[in-house]
Amino acid sequence: YCFTEPSTGCTNCCEFNFYVRPLPVVECPEDFTICIDTPPFDLTGATPVGGDYSGDGVSGGVFYPADAGAGEHVITYTFTDPNTGCTNFCEFIITVIEVVVECPEDMAVCLDDPAFELTGATPEGGFYSGPGVSGGWFDPAVAGVGYHTITYTYVVPGTNCAGTCEFVIEVKPLPQVDCPPFMQACEGDPKVLLNSAYPQGGNYFGPGVSFDGLHYWFDPVIGVGTYLIHYCFTEPSTGCTNCCEFNF
Repeated sequence: YCFTEPSTGCTNCCEFNFYVRPLPVVECPEDFTICIDTPPFDLTGATPVGGDYSGDGVSGGVFYPADAGAGEHVITYTFTDPNTGCTNFCEFIITVIEVVVECPEDMAVCLDDPAFELTGATPEGGFYSGPGVSGGWFDPAVAGVGYHTITYTYVVPGTNCAGTCEFVIEVKPLPQVDCPPFMQACEGDPKVLLNSAYPQGGNYFGPGVSFDGLHYWFDPVIGVGTYLIHYCFTEPSTGCTNCCEFNF
């Protein structure tokens, strides 16, 4: 530094050093992925130790996945060198995965319905579990009569993040149907009214059977012999059908 005295025109100088100190070398951990239901955890891995973490979901050096929410979150690590007072920082990304799973509506089937493949849950690619479920198929006969809770589980590929939902399949009972032990008539007899099966209101099927719009009849004109007659009844309250049979 040089100064000239205006009144004398004389100049004198002095000098001093200016030190530029280096920033500390700060390194962050690799980016990583966690699930939204992961418990809060201490943030570690950045160097030199002793700095501060900041960002979405960070408080007191602890990361709270549920508070951060789903998505990518930039986390900053800041370190001040106590010897120089110089500060530097680095950044890394924590990706929080939230699995939103939706199940189909509750449904009802009859006990004698054939096994069927379970579908309708999203995202696709998960698996179903519960009474009567095997390999993604539901078998009403195996599950049995009643209400059955079915669970659908989906795991995000490449992670351990999973979500579940539940729905109910009701397996309805078949109506109790009783047929007569047998019926008989002589060749040449008039038509015979079929009304011995219970509950009444069902349908008769078989050789010699006819329906006049109101009643079912068996006509012996079909000839001498033994004929297998089927009777099926549908329960109005459940929509389930059961059948029995007898010889005429």
